[in-house]
Amino acid sequence: MPDKQKLAVYTTVDMKIVRSCGSCAHGKFPRPDAHWGECQVSTYDHTKHGTRPLPAHVIFVCRKWTIHPDLAIKRGLGEYATLLPRT
Repeated sequence: MPDKQKLAVYTTVDMKIVRSCGSCAHGKFPRPDAHWGECQVSTYDHTKHGTRPLPAHVIFVCRKWTIHPDLAIKRGLGEYATLLPRT
């Protein structure tokens, strides 16, 4: 759990959780701290293995991005969930 001073500084500097595959409903990652996963929407034709899910990286983003409804749990945010965008 982060301390209150750390969260206060995050708020002061206007820290945000960004649009990326790591925060997308379509991104499937093996664990909260994984950098690489798969997109559950986009595919590509691999020359050897046929149609495959497009690899996703936590810092990539595409026009199909949609915020994951349970992002705080998916990415293990804990109290950092206060940085999630407000709608």
